[in-house]
Amino acid sequence: MAPQRYGWQHLTYIAVMLVLTVVGLWLGKKYAKSEKAKIIVVKSLSALLLVAVLVNRISVVFKTNPPEWNWLLPDSLCGLNSFVLALAGLCGKKDNSVLHFAWLAGLCGGVIVTIYPDFISQNSSFMYLPTISGLLHHTLSAVVAIALFVFGYIRISYRKWYCPFWGFICYLAAGAFFITVMGYGDAYHMINPVLDNTPLTIWFIAPIFIALHLVITFTVELIRKKKKVA
Repeated sequence: MAPQRYGWQHLTYIAVMLVLTVVGLWLGKKYAKSEKAKIIVVKSLSALLLVAVLVNRISVVFKTNPPEWNWLLPDSLCGLNSFVLALAGLCGKKDNSVLHFAWLAGLCGGVIVTIYPDFISQNSSFMYLPTISGLLHHTLSAVVAIALFVFGYIRISYRKWYCPFWGFICYLAAGAFFITVMGYGDAYHMINPVLDNTPLTIWFIAPIFIALHLVITFTVELIRKKKKVA
């Protein structure tokens, strides 16, 4: 029988990853005191995320015989954002603009898909590489997003309010290129929703995401100002 959402395998995975995340971040916060140590932790987690999403894409390529190498490029929002977040954390400077867009998408997408993976029943084995690597890169995406704040690698600021706008413009441009030039049937949910029979295309998700990002940004700034006055 194929693994099911909220079956014992899925629930065990969630429990194990939750414990590892909490304990790992707590230990990192306790022992990574210097700025260099904190940077090493963030970059190490970003490297793990990059490995996970690369393994996932390669495993998807080899799902068919012969391999379909066009699937090496991620066609989903979460897949693309995992690449972007991993590279921004691994190669980018502290508090770079890409992180200010990618962290929230990584956190929301990572948590939602870890809790509700619609691909979990694609094979009879929970350890089927496209399944387990897909789960791991989503979970690690959320972990990296949290670690950015735990280790002070990013600081929410109204000066970066424009980041989600440019981020989605770049994602839409990439999706349009894949569809019109490379012949993809869809990319980044520009045509088909994330979940069937829902309005969750990128045209629906992007405005909500941008609004949420702005609310979080200006709420944090308001709290900071009140603390300074107090």
